[in-house]
Amino acid sequence: MASIQNYQALNSAGRAFQSDSFIQASEQLDGLTLIDFTADDEVELDHPSQNAPRLNKFLRNRVLEADHWSVEEVAVKEEQYKVGQFVELGESVGEHSTEFVEIKFIYIHKDTGDIVIRGLPYSRTRNLHGCLPRKQNEVCLILEIDDNDTRADEEQGLLEIRPEEILKRRVLTTTNKSFPHCRFDPVGYSTPEQRETQAPLTCRWKMRLEYKDASQRRAGRHQGQALEHMSEHDSHKIKRRNLGIDKERSQAWRGETVPGGSALSEPDLIKDENMDNIPARVQKYSFAEVSGGAGGASRGAEMGGLTVVLATESCTHACNTYRSNFPDTELYEMEATEFATGGDRRIVDILHISSSALSAAEDDHEAAQKICTDLMNNFHPRFFTMEQLPTITSEQKIAFLNAIIQSFTKLGYSVQWKLVHMVDYGLPQTRKRFIMIGAGPGETLPSWPIATHSLAPTGDQQPFKTEEEAIGGLRPELHSLHNPEELRTVNRSARNADKPLGTTISGGGSVFSHQDGEREFTIRELACLQGFPTYHQFEGSYIKKQIGNAFPPSVAMAFYQSIRQHMENVDGVQLGLLQPDEPAGSPDASSAEVRSDTPVRMAQRREAADATPDEVMPDAPLNAPRIAQSHKPSRNRAAVSPAPPRLTMPPGVQSDMGTRQSTSQTPSPPQQLLTPTTSSRFIAGQRAAALRMKRDRAAYEKMQSDGDDDYECPNASHTPSKRARTSLRR
Repeated sequence: MASIQNYQALNSAGRAFQSDSFIQASEQLDGLTLIDFTADDEVELDHPSQNAPRLNKFLRNRVLEADHWSVEEVAVKEEQYKVGQFVELGESVGEHSTEFVEIKFIYIHKDTGDIVIRGLPYSRTRNLHGCLPRKQNEVCLILEIDDNDTRADEEQGLLEIRPEEILKRRVLTTTNKSFPHCRFDPVGYSTPEQRETQAPLTCRWKMRLEYKDASQRRAGRHQGQALEHMSEHDSHKIKRRNLGIDKERSQAWRGETVPGGSALSEPDLIKDENMDNIPARVQKYSFAEVSGGAGGASRGAEMGGLTVVLATESCTHACNTYRSNFPDTELYEMEATEFATGGDRRIVDILHISSSALSAAEDDHEAAQKICTDLMNNFHPRFFTMEQLPTITSEQKIAFLNAIIQSFTKLGYSVQWKLVHMVDYGLPQTRKRFIMIGAGPGETLPSWPIATHSLAPTGDQQPFKTEEEAIGGLRPELHSLHNPEELRTVNRSARNADKPLGTTISGGGSVFSHQDGEREFTIRELACLQGFPTYHQFEGSYIKKQIGNAFPPSVAMAFYQSIRQHMENVDGVQLGLLQPDEPAGSPDASSAEVRSDTPVRMAQRREAADATPDEVMPDAPLNAPRIAQSHKPSRNRAAVSPAPPRLTMPPGVQSDMGTRQSTSQTPSPPQQLLTPTTSSRFIAGQRAAALRMKRDRAAYEKMQSDGDDDYECPNASHTPSKRARTSLRR
């Protein structure tokens, strides 16, 4: 009985001693009492316990106790190591074969004298699985980051080593200049072996691996990755003689960049009987799409404030759909490979490469690289995006992905990629896709757009968009392709539609039926679940395939809004209006010509963008795109020339404008966005209000003109009115 009791007690407490041969043998003897002779003794195991936390010194630097001294240099076996030195390790460590360390900290234990060195890890570019071109003595900084760790990247990514792991000291040159600038002089080294082991090393790149937390990092499951070229923002790591000018790299790649975008749209003329009126032209960033399909990415780009100038697509039915929605966009009905090799060259600000653009080259890495390289050489975009299936990150496809990445990095593009849960950006379905964002030479990578929706919203976030919210408001008499009475009936269980659709809309539609379980989804319902606005039209056959293969516009809008805002910050401008007599500039125009007379115009645009609904600046055109997207946070104003005085709008215009002012900082759902018809009326109303104010002001000033100096009475001269006022000066 005693043995059974002891066994039950031991079993309930866990199986910590099951590996002990004595216990295993005793458990088979029913009549013996188990006695633990090791209960009061400390047993030193030859290996750590399986339940003990693993310490991975490469992936995370441990926090040192207070019993260490921090020193600037230390002598070890006649070798002197200092903070700032660059050393080579005897053996490479980690997944990316770290061979070098830039020493950042040196610690000495107060009691034992043990030396701990912490530094930033570097790897040769040839060890990065083909993501970077193989160049001798070119290295890359490796940073592994946890999302839930608030420390700086270079503090999290420190590697801890011992002095005995160091092989020798090396020389490192960090630069943001393009290859082969700042490279070692091959003349000084007679053999390839000497160049490999003795010549200086050059770092132009840094790799950032992003993990959800420490457990995911230990498992090697990163949720995002970036390869970024060094820039002027890394000047703290670059010596002055090795520091290049990012703008020169950009000019060498794509020529002069037009701040604020090179695309100009001509608004409709609004005739005024009393005053000559020449409307302003809207300046926007240009967008092009390869294998655009039904225009999902183009629709999202348009909703995000971009001008779609060019697209390619090989499917005739999809081309008909695209033309019906973007009649002013130049559409090439051809394969991506055909356009890449023989298409027209068009410099754009943003390029999107869809998943189908590379589908024909999945088994040919060199062909995929050539397509990407040719597309970049055709468009020379400042930024690009790419959407792919999530399987591209699988072990079977990783070599294909790395080949694509190298096609961009060898041209100097910085890239970042991750698997995106699109429900976080307002899509009412659980769709996950691989998204890549690239920044051209001389440009910096934008931050990933902040999730606009969440299961537990905070701040400006909204709850996940539900299936009911997406399709509940559709009406057959108001919306095309929505004819539920004509669909065949089914007999399925009703579903809860107060949550996102628990599947992905594919080329065949949805495996789920309508929420009532009595019919399938209509075409318009599938389009709304895919993030299309209700005014987006579809033509031809295979419409379900057109919808399922599209980049969801509501998600694309969030991404392109984020990229556009990043470009505005870099350019130091806000999307404004150009006067007809102002030189618009082009990719071939000089920077001086583009920026001529811009301080005053930029001040006017900032004033117009920041004005309240009842205020507008005189002699400055209303910024229709800015008002339509007034949820954007305003920027701090720089010191510029004094702005002209403001006018107070009439009460009727105040109430009309006040109802249209948006306060949310998150993108609106597609169904709530202004349709083209509504948007035209909206903009026309604003222009008409501005014209009425100008007319009233001109009439008033004409009546009040008596030869006196107007500046003696500024309040009267700048107040519009529809009735004549009696001058107080006689």
